[in-house]
Amino acid sequence: KQVVRVGWGAGFQGDRVQNAIKLITHGNLDYIVLECLAERTLADSIARARSGGKGYDTRLSEWFNALLPIAAKNNVKIITNMGAADVKGAGKEAAEIAKSLGLSDLKIAVIAETKPGLSEPNGAVGCTYLGADCIIEALAQGADVVIAGRVADPSMFVAPIAYSFGWDLIKDFHLIAQATLAGHLLECGCHVTGGYFAHPMGRDITFESLANQSLPFCDVSADGSVVIGKLKGSGGELSVRTCKQQLTYEIGDPTCYLTPDVSVDFSQVTFEEISPDAILAKGATATDRPSSLARIIARPAGVKAWVEVGYGGVGCVERARWANKLVHGWLEEQKPGIMKKTKSYLLGHNSLYLQEPNP
Repeated sequence: KQVVRVGWGAGFQGDRVQNAIKLITHGNLDYIVLECLAERTLADSIARARSGGKGYDTRLSEWFNALLPIAAKNNVKIITNMGAADVKGAGKEAAEIAKSLGLSDLKIAVIAETKPGLSEPNGAVGCTYLGADCIIEALAQGADVVIAGRVADPSMFVAPIAYSFGWDLIKDFHLIAQATLAGHLLECGCHVTGGYFAHPMGRDITFESLANQSLPFCDVSADGSVVIGKLKGSGGELSVRTCKQQLTYEIGDPTCYLTPDVSVDFSQVTFEEISPDAILAKGATATDRPSSLARIIARPAGVKAWVEVGYGGVGCVERARWANKLVHGWLEEQKPGIMKKTKSYLLGHNSLYLQEPNP
């Protein structure tokens, strides 16, 4: 196969299922990636597992009941990190859902660390950021659905692309760099198709266009060329400027963007508009990969609480400030020094820019 198409179906735990359904139905995809895990949601999953609840994504049933039938019908493979802190539990539920839908023949693979729950100091729980290699192995075994936990976001794209073309993760660094570029541009979903550009001042997207946004996909060729696309005729904006803005998202040093698969240099990346629905991305390079993997540690860090009191009408700002002073005095009287760990904001007045000074 000369071109593989990978779609982005979810960019966070609370994403909408409907957009992914549209992309699978109309996008002519080979794969779809559901990226539903972040550091906070992973910590939440660990906490749930510790208390006897589900350690994987609580919306797995909603997603899989909706997507498995149409993915099977359209021959689209699913890759997701919904396994969070309990990939085996996620795999078990996914298999039960597939069976209930008459899809018992679907091959479901789960990816877990060889030492799950590796002990950390003070009762903390750690999860390692895995790379594309484990997903490639699952695909090589014929998996239709791959469920992982904490896998680096771009690696979920690198895996199906590298697998499709037989690229070597150890040798084909420039090709892996381009696949990583594709994954990085798509990892926030609609951000690259105009979500960043919805501000009514200085933007030229109408509300109707924004409401008709498409999730993005990438077409990657065997030579490493990458085209970022959206559904033909959809709204939003996919352009050089949306790609440039997404490129800078959470990369740190642009000459050394680290993933488990490769150390990428994004500094020479360029974009070229092919059509209103397609952008050519090129210029990502690499010469090596990190010698170690990152690990996230979830540990007890105390309790955070918040309280809101509402005020409206004449003098509401001043009345709110008086209330803040009263609460400050009451808490200080009960536990001296506690207000040094407290922040106060007047929502709707200054909360986006600064906090209220301690009285």
